[in-house]
Amino acid sequence: MTLGWRATCTCDAGRIPATVLDPFSGTGTTLLAAKQLERRSIGIDISQEYAQMAAARIRQLAMEV
Repeated sequence: MTLGWRATCTCDAGRIPATVLDPFSGTGTTLLAAKQLERRSIGIDISQEYAQMAAARIRQLAMEV
């Protein structure tokens, strides 16, 4: 799913998913939204505890799909 995007050429090269960077990812809500919108994502957080929570949430989503 791509919202509000249109190709500017006629080369039919295909679509490359956007990459979302979240430098303060916390529990990973933005990363989850990116996954649901078929985007790649990179999350960074200084807190190891929050990084582990985000990883657990993303693994849970992967198991549900």
